Amino acid sequence: MLSIISIVGSSISFCCLVMTVFTYTVFRNLRRHSPSKIVYNLCWALLLFNGLFLLGRYFPTILREAVRCKAMAALLHYSLLASMFWMSVNAFYMYISVVKVFNVQIARFILKCFLFAWGLPAVLVVLTLLINDTENYGRLYTNFCWIRKPAFYVTLVSPVATSLLINLAVFCLSMIEISKSNKRHSSMLINERKSFMANFRVAFVLLILLGLTWTFAFFSFGELGTLFSYLFSIFNSLQGMFIFTFYCLLKREVHNAWLVLCGCQIEDIVITSKYSESRVSRSSLSKQSKYYEFKFTTSKDSGSSSAQEG
Repeated sequence: MLSIISIVGSSISFCCLVMTVFTYTVFRNLRRHSPSKIVYNLCWALLLFNGLFLLGRYFPTILREAVRCKAMAALLHYSLLASMFWMSVNAFYMYISVVKVFNVQIARFILKCFLFAWGLPAVLVVLTLLINDTENYGRLYTNFCWIRKPAFYVTLVSPVATSLLINLAVFCLSMIEISKSNKRHSSMLINERKSFMANFRVAFVLLILLGLTWTFAFFSFGELGTLFSYLFSIFNSLQGMFIFTFYCLLKREVHNAWLVLCGCQIEDIVITSKYSESRVSRSSLSKQSKYYEFKFTTSKDSGSSSAQEG
């Protein structure tokens, strides 16, 4: 059952990621700022991971040869690490722009993120291949091409766990800051229910973008192991679908871009970016609208953060 959920979910995510990547490739204006560039690269990493996973599941005969099996395992290893590291890049950018709102200049920020999130996984995969004469990759007893132990714990579990711990810390700090800001700006909120729903929506977006649903894998043992295994399979296999929903279906800028391309006449189209302003409000509602493209009433506050494009 878990295998079926993973295959169906990954198939849906793969299609959604293709549409997201295609949209942001066609409309380059949508990824002119750092947050969109980060998510764009995350989509490519997840697209590669889901595509390889589905290839191995739908066409298992192509992996009968040991060399092909090892190549598939290495590519899966690389794409998963790249996905995790781009999630950590997302966490870092959110930290400097939402949690710590101050003037900070990072020259060639995206280039450095690119080297980190795409380059470091390549180094880890190459080291895994060189050590033990490529025997760290191969066919497991589940007939799945993957990483053998103990390399599995050293080159995958360790960096993934570290990445998730960092992302979890940023998530907690962000939600604490949002909670404090809500109290300071309580007059801006229409009612408590809308405030709760707004915070819940942002929390869910953060969980997906920071990959915190991957932590379910560490709890898939013991009495509640079955429950967490299902949660892990459902949320992570559908991660691409959630990203497509947040960054395409719910984003007015994307709607307008497609409508203009299709020749529709739209009056008063205003295509703006959530990072078009250098000022980032300290109020939680402003942070939510700027980072996640949801519309709320905001107040102007002092403080800014910026990262020079690479």
